[in-house]
Amino acid sequence: MKRRAWLAYLCLLALLLVQMALAGGLKPAPALPIMLLAGVQALVLLLGLVELRASSALVRVFALASLFWLLLMFAITLGELLTRQP
Repeated sequence: MKRRAWLAYLCLLALLLVQMALAGGLKPAPALPIMLLAGVQALVLLLGLVELRASSALVRVFALASLFWLLLMFAITLGELLTRQP
């Protein structure tokens, strides 16, 4: 259990470094790769640290509902970014 938590933590740190490298360059990356990295980070959190595999069905339902809302917020943000006038 502790090993899985440490691996998830190290994976989150690596993803954070990649995200910072993409966002902090002279020419910032488009929003889509950064949002995809944020989604991967959310999945690592859910599967690695929250341990949904060993949780009850009710906890899984609420986790799925929160993932739905997270995807909805990403879709709305991406839609706004893609339709913004320069």
